[in-house]
Amino acid sequence: MVVVQCWDDGVTTDTYARTVVPVAQCFPPADPMEFHPNCHHEVTDFWDCYEKARESGVFYFWGHSYEMINDQMWSLFEEKIKRISNDSGAEWGVVADLFASNAPHSKTVNIISK
Repeated sequence: MVVVQCWDDGVTTDTYARTVVPVAQCFPPADPMEFHPNCHHEVTDFWDCYEKARESGVFYFWGHSYEMINDQMWSLFEEKIKRISNDSGAEWGVVADLFASNAPHSKTVNIISK
């Protein structure tokens, strides 16, 4: 499965496409049209993936809200978001910005696709 999420002033530009194949270092991808995430938000080794991603400066996890079928799953997801947000070495970003020219990559950037 590949999801393309790109637009530029209302015109689709197909800058990148996400796969669901987990990799330790997701950025920069060999091919932006095969942008592999670090992990799914429900994997048991989520925090190990997060720490390994620091080497490249980008941590990209994915998932769908419909996968969270009960309050406990939502709570676990919210705890992850809170912990990442409280990490002084991390900042949130937008996936398309990673592929823009001159994008800074000095900090871990945590991405949730909109």
